[in-house]
Amino acid sequence: MANYRYNRHGLLIDWIKEQKDLCERYQPSKRAVQRGAIFYCRLGENVGHELSKSRPVLVISDSSRNISGNNVTVIPLLSAYHYLKNEQDKRTYQQDKNYVFDPKAYKIRPTQYLLRKIDFPGLSNDSLVTCENIRTVSKGRLDLKSIELIDENTMEHIEKRVLETLDMRDYKKES
Repeated sequence: MANYRYNRHGLLIDWIKEQKDLCERYQPSKRAVQRGAIFYCRLGENVGHELSKSRPVLVISDSSRNISGNNVTVIPLLSAYHYLKNEQDKRTYQQDKNYVFDPKAYKIRPTQYLLRKIDFPGLSNDSLVTCENIRTVSKGRLDLKSIELIDENTMEHIEKRVLETLDMRDYKKES
């Protein structure tokens, strides 16, 4: 337990330094951040099981609102490696990071969506969109360039997972 606290304190100190740097460089941004774009984002050090560190995030807020606002709504991505069902697949991944797994090899919750590296080459590996971790962040936390852009069909599948997460499955968009 003491080792965990020591490591956690070190991570928090590092995050405070990084946050100071972000604040010093921060300028309100009117840059266009497109819905469906994936950026690296500095999420920082968080509490409990919240996702932290720098990681890819998917922007889900509306593009027109993203221009005028200083914040965007994002969903963090996780490496799908941790969701492989069996140990043999995990060993295969360790030996060959470019191995293409069948989507059925992953344990995926109804609130998650698998983005395959083969379909989205900007990703470093197969990744899960974790809709249960939706959050709003400052545009200042995002890298300047996006690493990938998700197509509209895939975004519709992800929207369904967001509605599932928020228990709004019966929600219908107004026309």
